[in-house]
Amino acid sequence: MLTGALADETGVTLDEVRAILAVEDFYSKSNGFIFEAMCELADAHTPLDIVAVARRLKEKNQYHHGYFEALMVGTPASLNVTAHAESVREKSRLRQVIARLKVLSVEAYGDLGAGDGVQRFLEQAEQQIAEIAHTQAPKYLSPFSTIMPDALASAQEAQARGNEIVGVPTGYDLDRVTSGLHDGDFRIVAGRPGSGKSAFILAEALRIASKGYAVPFFSLEMPELQIGFRAASTETRITVNELRNGKLGAEGWKNFTRAVKEQGALPIWVDDTPTLTFPQLRARVRRLQTEVASGKHPAVSQGRIGAIYVDYLQLMQSPLQGDRFANRENLVSAISRAMKTLAMDLKLPVTAVSQLNREVEKRSVKEPQLADLRESGSLEQDADTIIFLYRPEYYYGDKTEDDLKGKCKFIVAKQRNGKTASMWMRFTSECTRFDNLDENKDYDDLYDDYQPG
Repeated sequence: MLTGALADETGVTLDEVRAILAVEDFYSKSNGFIFEAMCELADAHTPLDIVAVARRLKEKNQYHHGYFEALMVGTPASLNVTAHAESVREKSRLRQVIARLKVLSVEAYGDLGAGDGVQRFLEQAEQQIAEIAHTQAPKYLSPFSTIMPDALASAQEAQARGNEIVGVPTGYDLDRVTSGLHDGDFRIVAGRPGSGKSAFILAEALRIASKGYAVPFFSLEMPELQIGFRAASTETRITVNELRNGKLGAEGWKNFTRAVKEQGALPIWVDDTPTLTFPQLRARVRRLQTEVASGKHPAVSQGRIGAIYVDYLQLMQSPLQGDRFANRENLVSAISRAMKTLAMDLKLPVTAVSQLNREVEKRSVKEPQLADLRESGSLEQDADTIIFLYRPEYYYGDKTEDDLKGKCKFIVAKQRNGKTASMWMRFTSECTRFDNLDENKDYDDLYDDYQPG
């Protein structure tokens, strides 16, 4: 492989190898030194030849007398350099697993601490192995000759469906603006505390799961039992307080029992780890994705994950956590970028709830703007879609105009592949339930271009 790359004086073959391998992928240190020297010469625009590589190795005190000459003379240049490079890479991954297992073995014999120490250790071990297992294969340039037919096929599939929804349908009229949830997209649902953000994404998750999609739901603020009560409240229209206290009549218990049975069969998985890290989230989604692909969960009739939900973004442990030079905006920005990367890598829709700062409270016009995103940093840049929830009753209470009571305005303030717009939905706060409005049938009257401010 190295001789094959060196034989190509244009450097093209070396570029192909570099797209697959790093220096640390070589088991032989001598081979790694030679590869590194070749890369340094290429970066310096120095012609590649045996003499130049040997000189570079000598400059770095990495020249092994006899080995370099034997490698260059005794091994013929390979015509299939890329295949050899991929083989080296796969063996490197196996060595990573072996090394990691050795470390884990030593740690397992040590003191893992009281309480849930063993569980934490096992989760970290699973995460570390999963990161090696799911390391992406090299990605090459995609020619338009393959991209454009895919675009045509996607449009033809949308036409065959006979509706406007080209992504995962949520069942809400919001789909008319967004065309559903789209694979690879990162969406932010934002609002002030109490605006209904958590209630909305849970309601949406229930609708998507009812259509046969798997839905992982990460709740960093609410425990799973509370999520269960909220889900039942949404379905039965019985308040969460009544369900939790068991103050139900015969009909109430009947409806509650029915909701438990029906919703219990939905393919939703909840993780309420309050100190969730991004690697943990990614590992758990990938594990579920693998299980769904293997047919382990019959309830997932669509054969895939429909959407990922995170409630909420600012509570996640940032990839920069522990960096004493990182401020709060840097920490949140790192999470935001990681979320977008997750959506693209797994080709799934990702939705995260975000808080708004208090500046909106000081304005006479209370409708949120993009600048109101708390620790915004790269949130606005990374998100493909940003939706604000605005409830007049949150700000004006009893003074709210009658025709706005019980309503929530959804403001699509950013949509990378569509227009900005706004719409109203019915919100019943007592049972945290969102419903489409009959007036939503009149599309032209309802959806207006959204102008912040």
